[in-house]
Amino acid sequence: MAENYWRRHWDRKRVSRRALLRGTVAGAAGAGALVVVGCGDDDDDTEPAETAAATAAPTEAPTEAPTEAPAPAGTVPTDGGQYSFHRDLTGATLDMHRELYPGRGEMLSLAYNQLIAWDDIELATIRGEIAQGVPEQPDDVTYTFKIRNDVKYHDKPPANGRTLTMEDVRWNIERQRARKLADGTETEDFYRYSALYQHVENVDYIDEETFTITLNAPSVLWLSEMCDRFNVINDRDTAEAIELDFAVTDSRFILGTGPYVFEEYNLDTRAKAVRHPDYFLKAAGEEVQFFDELIYTPIDDAQAIRLAFEQKQLDIMQASNDVISAVEAAQPDALRLSVGEPNSNLGLTYPYLQSEGWNNKDIRNAIFIATDRVLSGQQYFQGVARPNPPVPWPFQDWALSQDELATTPGYREDRAEDIKEARALWQAGGGDAIDPMWFEMTIIDVQDQAIKEWWPAMMNENLDTDKFSLHTVPVGTLLQYLLDQGSGGYLGGWTQWHSPDPRQRWKGLWGIEGNINFYKTTTPEMEELIADMFAEFDTERAKEILRDAQRLSISDGGTGHIPISGSLRQYLHWPYLHGAEPGFLDFEKKLGRRAWLDQTDPTYAGKPTL
Repeated sequence: MAENYWRRHWDRKRVSRRALLRGTVAGAAGAGALVVVGCGDDDDDTEPAETAAATAAPTEAPTEAPTEAPAPAGTVPTDGGQYSFHRDLTGATLDMHRELYPGRGEMLSLAYNQLIAWDDIELATIRGEIAQGVPEQPDDVTYTFKIRNDVKYHDKPPANGRTLTMEDVRWNIERQRARKLADGTETEDFYRYSALYQHVENVDYIDEETFTITLNAPSVLWLSEMCDRFNVINDRDTAEAIELDFAVTDSRFILGTGPYVFEEYNLDTRAKAVRHPDYFLKAAGEEVQFFDELIYTPIDDAQAIRLAFEQKQLDIMQASNDVISAVEAAQPDALRLSVGEPNSNLGLTYPYLQSEGWNNKDIRNAIFIATDRVLSGQQYFQGVARPNPPVPWPFQDWALSQDELATTPGYREDRAEDIKEARALWQAGGGDAIDPMWFEMTIIDVQDQAIKEWWPAMMNENLDTDKFSLHTVPVGTLLQYLLDQGSGGYLGGWTQWHSPDPRQRWKGLWGIEGNINFYKTTTPEMEELIADMFAEFDTERAKEILRDAQRLSISDGGTGHIPISGSLRQYLHWPYLHGAEPGFLDFEKKLGRRAWLDQTDPTYAGKPTL
């Protein structure tokens, strides 16, 4: 079922996970050292046998089936058990078409299916889910999908276990194309529109099995963007019932066709999902959906997370490097995983055009250069971080190299040189005469609040001023706050890096039509580079265009967005947990596919049922 889309369209250099992690250590003398303790990765740099098998041309079938040795005990996935992880349950809405927060979206994706999805995002292989397979392409703009007839919704009202139909598919597509609510209201918060549905010229629903999508022009990334984990098939009645109330967090309104059915969703206590008994992929014989239950608990205290993990109330934990190291020392059976994850970052988005301060090029360049990225990595990520170019550093083939950054203003090893230049630009732009409201940044209330002290102090000291401050807003109000465009800017994590090709995400933040370009920042030069990179089918040439776009952004104070630091995410998991380890870009989707608990493993002893 899996097809390697990237190899079908163009050659793509594969970067193994070992190469990614090795890259976090190499060149540590440039642009600030990255502290890494025990990556624990045993991948090599060669293409795995299973990948070669999946992409090689088919060969003649043997006349006699080979005799296979029995699999060793404890290596065969088995059904059963309860998976548990700690996760913040907050977000904007339960409506997946309009949700933006990746934490909630990743988790809720287990209740849903997509037409097509990444089979293995790190290998860039695509498979059909509700579609019978990857669509046929008779030409560069036409995609013919065939949907399955055995897909059933969860058995709870209003769907009550009914079979999915072409009408369900039609409504999900047309709703996002039109960007209209049930009452006819047009809204801009269908966040997959710019990447996907604005490119759709026509959809022809041929019969109950077949439909054809025609694009208005060939699109390099359209098929891969269809794999966005938010691009799910909703139940119409459920989605429309919560359209006007983003505050709804009742599990009754999480209703899809996916492998797990949410029975509880309480922001303060936990979310619980159970196995969908009529999951079509399981029924079709695929080795998927092994857990009986999933439990997500919103624990944000590091010591509470540690205690829960050590008591095996959590199968896997994420924490800062110092906490992970302490638990690792106390629990030698636990396994560490360090992942260069582009969505674990710190950045600042600001009103490039709207502000009397930021619209001055000298001022924005001063702030860009004065930002101490090494200090920020130490403070925000406990040192397990590296200065981020505009495309996060884990995208090694696409991001500016650390060697180049080491001589770039804002990233130079010689901080005295950066501070001298930044202060000169601040004075040239008249920074001390600007209303300080434009330099009062926003953070959300679930962030580490220590940043309210050290970040303004860093900026004020480096620019020899007192203009900078931070204030907090509730996470649930952030999107509206940004859409109002009446702030000094937002400081926090900038996510939505969800594809092995980062061009669409770049357009999302730096393009005038970008879905997360809240301040509508643009320049003619940037729009031209975006157009060029999207017209380019040669991957190597596209990478160079994107690197040029990064250089342009850096030369203009970030052009609306200042990248600061990107970290390694640190995890520990018990050896009995298999297949649920986070990867470069994918986490939760694996839980519905390949993750399982080895209940015969000695470390499983003592694991409680929650």
